[in-house]
Amino acid sequence: NLGIQINKPTVEAAQSQANEKINKITNELKKQGIEEKYIKTINYSVYPDYDYRAGQKIIGYNVNITLKVKVKDFEKINKVVDTATALGANQIGGLSFTIDDEKLEELKMEARKQAIAKAKNKAKEIAKAGGIKIGRLVNISENLVAYPPVPLTAREMGIGCAPEEKTTTQIQPGESEITISVILSYETL
Repeated sequence: NLGIQINKPTVEAAQSQANEKINKITNELKKQGIEEKYIKTINYSVYPDYDYRAGQKIIGYNVNITLKVKVKDFEKINKVVDTATALGANQIGGLSFTIDDEKLEELKMEARKQAIAKAKNKAKEIAKAGGIKIGRLVNISENLVAYPPVPLTAREMGIGCAPEEKTTTQIQPGESEITISVILSYETL
């Protein structure tokens, strides 16, 4: 999620500047190959800014616009953040990494096959060590656990740092681990 917060004396001025910046960001992201369907406005709010010392007097207006941007190419993540902040985005957050449904199913199937093979070998070893013979496999149950990578803080991404500290954004997607545990039930002979 990336966005703009603008404070100006009038609603019109705040909206005009926020819309101009968010449109520039959107257009530049499209030029970088982010498809329009992956850029979605998830917040557009306008609210007064009060001076409570003067008895709740309105002193300006805030406009917040937030875009949810889906970046499918990990190589573009850092450039997307740097481009957005260079064009005025002053709100970045909600970074998450997901696996497309089709790829997730493929990975789960591979993990499932590996889990069953390991469980069969373990069952044979346990039966041999215990002096029993196992018969046919009568039941399999499974449990899926996905461990997503830990998101980085804004500071770790170089956002909100003093200018002399700022470097290019270095978001690392890391790895996601998919674990399938299985329980095999055998007949004993």
